[in-house]
Amino acid sequence: MEEEMSNQIEENDEIPLADILNLSVTELLIMQFLMRYQMPIVRIVLLESINSIVESAKKIASSSFYLKLNRLEANGFIKKEDDRITITAKGKSTINEIQRLTILATMQDYIITQEILPIFLNKVGIEHVGKILIINLEVGIDLRLIEDIGSIADETFLFAEEDIFDSYIARGMSKNIRQVDIIGGKIAVPDNTFDAVVIIGYSTHDVLHDISNLDWAKDAYRTLSNDGLMVISTIQTVEQTNHFIVDSVIENLKVCHEIHEIDDGDLLKDMRKIGLKTPEIFEHKGLLLGHCRK
Repeated sequence: MEEEMSNQIEENDEIPLADILNLSVTELLIMQFLMRYQMPIVRIVLLESINSIVESAKKIASSSFYLKLNRLEANGFIKKEDDRITITAKGKSTINEIQRLTILATMQDYIITQEILPIFLNKVGIEHVGKILIINLEVGIDLRLIEDIGSIADETFLFAEEDIFDSYIARGMSKNIRQVDIIGGKIAVPDNTFDAVVIIGYSTHDVLHDISNLDWAKDAYRTLSNDGLMVISTIQTVEQTNHFIVDSVIENLKVCHEIHEIDDGDLLKDMRKIGLKTPEIFEHKGLLLGHCRK
């Protein structure tokens, strides 16, 4: 039954974090090597390959190695046929998930935002606004980003998943923030309310509450006052380089559904669909800020 369940897992399906945390370093090495070989490999050859990169004092004993193989097989990560081993779809998905988590953990998005924010505010000529609406379309967000953006406003309103808002308040961050309500798939705010609207993590293809990012942006435009500023942030599409190592990293990046990327041409098209007449793009180290006044 376990084997049948593991065979139903596609290579890019998400694996529960608990399954990953239960893996030992040796087990991860086994799956990484099998992922690299992409074909059945004899057990002793696999052991010798792994030990070739391990310091002599930390070589893996064959008895321990075979126990790890049995455990990985029992949990559906690998498959043994005679003396040869292959990685299963579940095993591949697990390695992909670890790579995804590593990318997310090492991203310097908040640092880049700190760099770009004063430069951008100077470019658009803004020091202070009355009311600002921040719309978070990402799966998660660094709460400090909300704090920094909100610091230029007298009143900050947030549209985000409820747990993000709760975390913001629970951490004792700025108290001049209010969560906007959503009624019937619309932002429950009158027209021409905000002096600025900032949309974080925009993507052409993603949805939130079964509503596309584009439709959320259109409704946010409705709430923007005349001559108010709309800013849409996203990540610039990372292109292939023809360098096999760099391109393998880019491929792993593209399976991270938390990372929303779009090229500047598509962002400009969407901004015009929103209703913005003369949108512009400001780029800094791969971060795109589409901006325009109403």
